[in-house]
Amino acid sequence: MSDAPPIINASDLKRNVGQIVRVAGEYRPDFNPRHRTLVEDANGNLTAAGCIVLLALADGTFVDLFDRPEDEGRTLHGKAVVVTGTLCAPDTNTGDASVAQAATLFHMIRISSIALAE
Repeated sequence: MSDAPPIINASDLKRNVGQIVRVAGEYRPDFNPRHRTLVEDANGNLTAAGCIVLLALADGTFVDLFDRPEDEGRTLHGKAVVVTGTLCAPDTNTGDASVAQAATLFHMIRISSIALAE
């Protein structure tokens, strides 16, 4: 990752696939009390996810952050953030009708930080 400015729109996503990048947008959690996948919190402890998060970029594009800790979701809900992690291309070959997501999205894995945008 360089000191390049964070990605803020869809036009920069494709050329950065597979790279560790910073992506800026609005943190949008979807809370589901029955969703209890275990995830690692900021302190390295396992906790129930409780929410699935999309990052809304300035141009209306969404990047999937997948399962995140519920307390993080409540703290960052609706706030401008910068997420650092590995950017992945949409998986268009799932062929799985049981997948809830109607549209395939760029997504981030190995997220190392989520910070409030300056």
